[in-house]
Amino acid sequence: GGDIISRFTAHQQEVIGHMKSSGTRNLSTVVVTSPVAAVAFYSALDAFKILVAHERRHMAQAERVIASHDFKRAEWKGAVPSTQEASAKTAKQP
Repeated sequence: GGDIISRFTAHQQEVIGHMKSSGTRNLSTVVVTSPVAAVAFYSALDAFKILVAHERRHMAQAERVIASHDFKRAEWKGAVPSTQEASAKTAKQP
């Protein structure tokens, strides 16, 4: 339980760090290769958008697992924010 949460949280911090390190670059002009298919290319801005959508799916999946296995929400409070809480926090970050 707790190990996966700490790994996920560390991964989120790493992703946020990468996003912040892009600074004021125009990410729509930076082209990256897809890590899934070497023949696919898209902008770094689109890569970040894809990554955010992917991470939101992980959050929704975690919420479903917690709900389906009758986890006690009090034990997890704050460890796994709801998708709405995570979206609100992300929207507030510069």
